[in-house]
Amino acid sequence: MRKKILFSLFVGLALLFCSSMVKASDTSPYLIGTWEFAVACNAPTGPGSLWYTLVTDFSIVSPTPVPLLVFAAFFSNDGQYLRCFRNTFNANGEWNLRLSSLPPDQIQWLYSMNSCQPGSAPLSESRGTVKFFAFPLPNPPETIPRTYNADMLIGGFQQKWMIPSARIFSRSEAALNAVEINSITSWEFTNILRLQQSQDTVCLPW
Repeated sequence: MRKKILFSLFVGLALLFCSSMVKASDTSPYLIGTWEFAVACNAPTGPGSLWYTLVTDFSIVSPTPVPLLVFAAFFSNDGQYLRCFRNTFNANGEWNLRLSSLPPDQIQWLYSMNSCQPGSAPLSESRGTVKFFAFPLPNPPETIPRTYNADMLIGGFQQKWMIPSARIFSRSEAALNAVEINSITSWEFTNILRLQQSQDTVCLPW
C-alpha cells in the first residue's frame, strides 16, 4: 500500500512538473502568430445574403514583475514588412491589440490591401504573420532600445473573429508561439531595431 501511495505521489509530482514546463515554453521575448483581415465584397442583399468581416485580435501579457516595451510587427504572406506598433505596459500587465480598434488614420493600411475593386472576388482578404518583440523599458520610455535582453518574457494568444451580417459571432483562439532565441532568431531583434531608424518603418505608438 505504501509503495502505491509513493508511486502515485511521484506520478503526480512528475505531471505537475511537466505541466509547468509546458506553460513556461509558451513564453519568450519573441512571439509569433498570424493575422487576417477580410471583408466581403459585392455581397448580395436580402435574406440569405453573405456578408461578414473577419478580423484578428491579440492579447500580450507580461508574466514577470518587470515593465516592458513591446513591438508588434506585421508582415504579409510574402514576407513584406507592413506596419509596426509599440506599447509599454507595467509589471504583470496586458496589451490588448485589436485590429478592429485602430484609429481611422491607421486602419487604412488594412483596407488599402483589402479594397474591393470592380470585378474583384466576392471576398477580399489580407493575411500574414505578426511578430512580437519584448525589450526592457528604455529611459525615457518613448526612446528606441539599444539592444534586447533574452531574459525578458511575454506570453499571449490570438483570437479570430467572424462577424456576419446576422451578428452571430464565431471565434477561434490559439496561443501565440514562443520562439527560441539563438544566433539566427536574434537577428530578428537586430532587424526590428534597424527599422526604427526611419520614419517610414518606425513602430507607431499604440
